[in-house]
Amino acid sequence: MLNNLDNTTNKQEREPLIERLKHPTVIQTICNTVCMSLFTVIFIIIYIILKLGLSDIIEK
Repeated sequence: MLNNLDNTTNKQEREPLIERLKHPTVIQTICNTVCMSLFTVIFIIIYIILKLGLSDIIEK
């Protein structure tokens, strides 16, 4: 296990910066997940507001 971790660390050090940027990091993955969650929540809120707004208009 430790040997495997050392190998990946050395491999990352040998890779140029551009090559490393191509691979998504843990931070990028977390950010993408959070952004998608926020987008989904905002979309649901807008959808509910539109539904309530439309039902209010129909009731009038």
